[in-house]
Amino acid sequence: MRTAEQEHAKVERAVAQLRERTRRPSIYELEWCGAAYACLHEPLCELHAYVRAERERRGD
Repeated sequence: MRTAEQEHAKVERAVAQLRERTRRPSIYELEWCGAAYACLHEPLCELHAYVRAERERRGD
């Protein structure tokens, strides 16, 4: 039979593993993603418009 300390340690390990798997991104990761999005948004919109226009021109 397990002792209360062993059960407590098992629960703590399980909680730590769950937290690691469901870790939220840090504020620095979010800022980097936001900066990357801001830099890429306009060029991607232009590329999308170009591709759409080419498809319409070709009749695809």
